[in-house]
Amino acid sequence: PEMRTRCIREHYENLEWVGDEEEKRRFQAWKWGQTGYPIVDAAMRELYKTGWMTQSLRMVVASFLVEYLRVNWTKGCEWFHYTLADADSAINAMMWQNAGKSGIDQWNFILSP
Repeated sequence: PEMRTRCIREHYENLEWVGDEEEKRRFQAWKWGQTGYPIVDAAMRELYKTGWMTQSLRMVVASFLVEYLRVNWTKGCEWFHYTLADADSAINAMMWQNAGKSGIDQWNFILSP
């Protein structure tokens, strides 16, 4: 039940993320497609406008949020759950856990925008 908010691998709970005002600024830019990275911005605008995003772009924007912006994966998970027309709590949470390196099938790569 806590998969959307807590790491499956508990030792990842202590990862350092950007915080406070900087986190808010970065998250807002990502959320509304205003990062300055065209593929990320187009994908995020598409998500908000249509409720849809292809799996490959989901991976790009998730990787960008956690690896480049250093925003906690739970923020992205929450936003996707709110905006995706095909939101599935378990699948969405697992994708974000993997992007945040705390999932069972963690991504050992970074997708460059």
